Amino acid sequence: MKAHHKFKLSLTRGIAFFLPLLLEIADCQCPTSWRKNPYTGRCLKFYNSEKTWQDARAICKASGADLVKILSSDENQFVADIARGNKRGGFFIGLHKDEFDGIFYWLDDTTQARFTSWAAGEPKSFPNKPSCVETSFQRGYNWTAADCLSVSKFLCERFPICGNNTYGDSCNKSCPAKCEGSNNTCNHINGSCTSGCLAGYRGERCDKVCDNDT
Repeated sequence: MKAHHKFKLSLTRGIAFFLPLLLEIADCQCPTSWRKNPYTGRCLKFYNSEKTWQDARAICKASGADLVKILSSDENQFVADIARGNKRGGFFIGLHKDEFDGIFYWLDDTTQARFTSWAAGEPKSFPNKPSCVETSFQRGYNWTAADCLSVSKFLCERFPICGNNTYGDSCNKSCPAKCEGSNNTCNHINGSCTSGCLAGYRGERCDKVCDNDT
């Protein structure tokens, strides 16, 4: 009986420990036709239409996304798995070369990309032209430099849809307590209150107490 009691107690504690994590995962969903990256918690979508790098980025942004950033070999393999049915041509990712310093950056980052997966002989240069980066089945989903004004398919990345008053990459942060409303009270990316503040509070996160004359 004692052993049975200890097992039940251990099981109860285990459920209590993992339940918040399971609920968090359930509240963090990707939109229809997007796939969750298990390494980042973000959502990815492959586009078959061919666009320039800038036009592709604009389409991503229209969906609350941006071109994908690949920061590890595991993420690169996951991207390859998503695009495996595409055996013709390459597709743009979010890496590009700065025209002035010749360094490759991710999107609007100001620090040099640390992880890269260049194909043999890459990155090649395009004199007097901006360089962007694509990956393809033909090169084993290793990366190649491309003219940014050429057209290619592309892969977008966005934050998941958070519920239960959460936000962040994995919906693992709670919305500020002083946000107005009862559910989904804050921006799913930065946590700013979307419907204003409770009486007596102000600021993007409603974390400042109002003065008597405001």
